[in-house]
Amino acid sequence: MNKPISYFIGEGLLIVFSILMALGVNEWRVRNGQHAEEHKAVADIAAELVENRALLDGLPDYHRSVGNALNQLAQELANAETADPRTPIELFMSLDNLRPSVIIQQPPQDVSWQTAKDRGVAARFDYETAKTLSLAYDSQMSSVNDVYEEVNRSLIRPDMYKAQDQDAALGPLIALFYEMSAREVGLMERIDQSLAALREDYPKTTAKAIGPSPSSGEPAPH
Repeated sequence: MNKPISYFIGEGLLIVFSILMALGVNEWRVRNGQHAEEHKAVADIAAELVENRALLDGLPDYHRSVGNALNQLAQELANAETADPRTPIELFMSLDNLRPSVIIQQPPQDVSWQTAKDRGVAARFDYETAKTLSLAYDSQMSSVNDVYEEVNRSLIRPDMYKAQDQDAALGPLIALFYEMSAREVGLMERIDQSLAALREDYPKTTAKAIGPSPSSGEPAPH
């Protein structure tokens, strides 16, 4: 028995509809997965920034005070009538305000940010947020970690272990401690800007790590 043309049209439409439905479901799954991945990355980055901010708390003032103490010591050495028998490193270690961790116990981390970039998730962030995060991580944080390494290298220079020209040997270290303090202040400001941007663009995702927006009127999590 011959089937009417309408039957074949209906069959064709049903097949097309089924294909479109399958494609739509697959696209929804992909988008849903990307959405979840993006928000996980945001939550991880927010938590990482909060931890980095805590690491830096009080450090600029401390490093500036070390620079001030070294500067005063260098001036006293330059004006002294008799030579000091101690090496520059011994003089440095004798500072009253020096902590056991001279620089920082743990440098700021960028693991979550690097993971988001490597996986392409960062590219899906709002442009301004991604730009702010990039400035914090790729510019300021990199700059701070560079000066930490420079201070470590300066502490093991050969002239730091010779009991001569101590004031001149301490000069580069003084400049580095002042520079370190200034860069830490800049990084803390960038971190605060990044956290504010994340809070604005992803209020629910970041609420646990950094709290709700001050304008939301919601109580901060305990």
